[in-house]
Amino acid sequence: METLTVLAAVVSALAAAGALYFAFETVEEAKGSRREDRLARIGDLVGEVGAMTYQIKQGKAELRNVLPISRMRLLTAIDSSGETLPTCEGLLDTDFLADSATIESLETAVESALTEVKHAIVAVREVPSTPSTSSA
Repeated sequence: METLTVLAAVVSALAAAGALYFAFETVEEAKGSRREDRLARIGDLVGEVGAMTYQIKQGKAELRNVLPISRMRLLTAIDSSGETLPTCEGLLDTDFLADSATIESLETAVESALTEVKHAIVAVREVPSTPSTSSA
């Protein structure tokens, strides 16, 4: 009878350890998903700032009042993400509304920023899983 009790305790301990392991894996996966969502949001905001700046350069002056808010939203998203995104930050450091700035330079800067975000998202997705959960 005592052997049966010890065996049940061992099985119970192993089951608890397995449950903890899978709970840890679930939390890690959720963290990666949230990080990916934050990065995708930065990509959306880069596109918004780029499109708004382009429209202002094309003559939609009424957007001049809204652009600073979009720029602040992008800066806040970058800062709160904890990611290092120098190209996205550089987009905010350049005055594309200056007469010397061209549409082509704006397009190049937005494209570079979006590419940076895309590479960051790909890096999040490529985080290797632990050997026991990867498929062979």
